[in-house]
Amino acid sequence: HKYGTAEAKQITFENMEIENITYMNDDNSAWMTMFIVNGNELGIGPISNVRVKNIKVYDNGKGRGSAKIQGVQGATITDVIFQNIYMPGSHKAAENLTEMNFLIQEFNSQVTILKEQN
Repeated sequence: HKYGTAEAKQITFENMEIENITYMNDDNSAWMTMFIVNGNELGIGPISNVRVKNIKVYDNGKGRGSAKIQGVQGATITDVIFQNIYMPGSHKAAENLTEMNFLIQEFNSQVTILKEQN
């Protein structure tokens, strides 16, 4: 969420494969980044109700940057659910944010990792 104060909500990432991370965007190079910045000084808005499900990560960007869930004071990231996220070299779904390489976590709440489901 980069421009304006409106809430970004009901966002779904589902049934995706992440194969090759080579691009840098605002100093980010990871399989997933959720963050809020005040782009062009147009204000900040929250992010809520994000679903990330059935993702196979072949390249997590490790070494170039970590995944992040980074809100800011006054605009948080809330109600995020991960389910069936498979990281490189693993045959079972990740069970926590560390396994998904989320090393940056600020101003967020209600982040849930559901058990693996077929």
